[in-house]
Amino acid sequence: MDSSRSLRFDLVYWDDGDGRWIAKIESLSVRETGTKGIEALSKAEAAALRVVADQIEKGQPGPDLGDRIIKFEITLGRRLSI
Repeated sequence: MDSSRSLRFDLVYWDDGDGRWIAKIESLSVRETGTKGIEALSKAEAAALRVVADQIEKGQPGPDLGDRIIKFEITLGRRLSI
């Protein structure tokens, strides 16, 4: 029996028209930028992991973690060409 839990976060990213890409995970107050879409996405994913880890370490209310094994998933919202 798989006793893992999934954490899902909606990630939206876009080209702001100035050659800068923005990636945002609203539920975690994460906002990152990059010169390419993949750079902004990678930074946002890493920042989301840091936020969740910080919440766990500080014992703050956060996602329902259930057991010790978790799966981290990010669902992409809007995707423009990279």
